[in-house]
Amino acid sequence: MTRKIVHLILSSVIILALLLSALPASRALAAFEGVVTGKFTRNGLALTITSTAAYEQLWVLQINYCDGTAESLGRNSRRNVFGPNISEGYTFYAEKPMQRVVISSLPIGRLASAPNFRSTQVRRSCGGSPNPAPNLACHDVQVASEFRRTFEGEPISFTSNSRVYFAGLKFPGVDGLASARVASYKAKYFAPSIQFDFKNRVWSGTFLSRHIPTGKYQHVMLVIEDVFGNQAKCPVGEITVLP
Repeated sequence: MTRKIVHLILSSVIILALLLSALPASRALAAFEGVVTGKFTRNGLALTITSTAAYEQLWVLQINYCDGTAESLGRNSRRNVFGPNISEGYTFYAEKPMQRVVISSLPIGRLASAPNFRSTQVRRSCGGSPNPAPNLACHDVQVASEFRRTFEGEPISFTSNSRVYFAGLKFPGVDGLASARVASYKAKYFAPSIQFDFKNRVWSGTFLSRHIPTGKYQHVMLVIEDVFGNQAKCPVGEITVLP
């Protein structure tokens, strides 16, 4: 009986030592991977996603809306949400109030040898009516006053108080806009070439200049649109387009 008690005590001590020795590694891994959180704003029309990991990539959003519909948004979906580093913060703007969202993400460079995706669920009550979206505005447009027509596009940057879904330059007398978006492999879809600098709050990228007729244009305007369909115009001034 005494031997059995001794063996039992020794076994317990060994198991406890193994658990204690594994604890620092578990804590290190947890600290490395961080925690993903999601916060709804505008009564479910926007979802801000953050991670305390050093770098974590967003992959898919599975959304249940308050009207009973649902959709999955990822790399090749109607709206491409794949790729942002949610450690820097990322806000998704919906077209109608959301009730539940499952966030699929991947911590990059984790200690494990194989990728380990994870899902984070956030939900809210659908009570109440959506808050009105803020009036869209643009400021501080930076674009060359003279350039030649090219396929590569011309640099442009500006600031805005909301997330821009579309941007383009309007040249007086020219049909359409010199778009700051480029066509994807699906003819009716577009991928934005402008990107948002979260730190400086500046949108920047290129606009397509190849099809703008040569000449000197007065009162050129920047036209932007957000995900709620709001539109704003910002004066650019005079631009000369060379052959």
